[in-house]
Amino acid sequence: WSSDVCSSDLKLVKVTNLPAAEKGSERSFALTFRAVRPGPDQGTFQVRRRRFKATSLFLVATDETRRTYRAVVNNR
Repeated sequence: WSSDVCSSDLKLVKVTNLPAAEKGSERSFALTFRAVRPGPDQGTFQVRRRRFKATSLFLVATDETRRTYRAVVNNR
C-alpha cells in the first residue's frame, strides 16, 4: 500500500473486528498499518494499491514513533 502519509509505503499488518459489530460482519472492522518512516499524528490520506481503486482513510498514529496507524471502518 502507498499513501500520502509522509509519501511512504504502508504495510497492512492487521485486520480486526470491532467489538460492537455484528458477529461475522464484513462491514465493520479496524485496519492497522505500519509506516516505513514516521508520519503525522493523524489525518485523512489517500491510500492506494496497484490494481485497486484509491480510497481516503482517516488514519490515527497509535504509537509515539508515528509509524503505526489505525483506521476504523464502521458501516452499520
